[in-house]
Amino acid sequence: MGISWKIYQNELSVGVGFEGEEDGWLANFGDNPIEYFKQYNVKLHPEYIAALPKMAKRLNEELKKREQKLKTLNVNSKEAKQLNEEIKWIKKYIDINAEDQKNCTPDKFEKLSRIRKKYSSKSICYQPQ
Repeated sequence: MGISWKIYQNELSVGVGFEGEEDGWLANFGDNPIEYFKQYNVKLHPEYIAALPKMAKRLNEELKKREQKLKTLNVNSKEAKQLNEEIKWIKKYIDINAEDQKNCTPDKFEKLSRIRKKYSSKSICYQPQ
């Protein structure tokens, strides 16, 4: 039997492409730990999948900007060290994004078992604006 319940939110913590003021007003700030459990398959959400190419473009633009700036700095400066850390972080997320573009597809969602699809679509109800 059990209790029927849902969690409503505007965005998944993995990001679905909100930008600017929209992000500040509607974003999920990571305070819904339910979506971090693997069985909810949040990375197979259609909005997340659709946002991946935009995220990749934005990450690559940020990487290029920082690499260009790094060329103008003294290698041993505090700012250069900070920039190198940021570049390392961005490259990590570019790799994650590429992996997600390969692995997170609508087809993968369709291949989930009936119960996994139910976890994904019934428990966390995304409320697009």
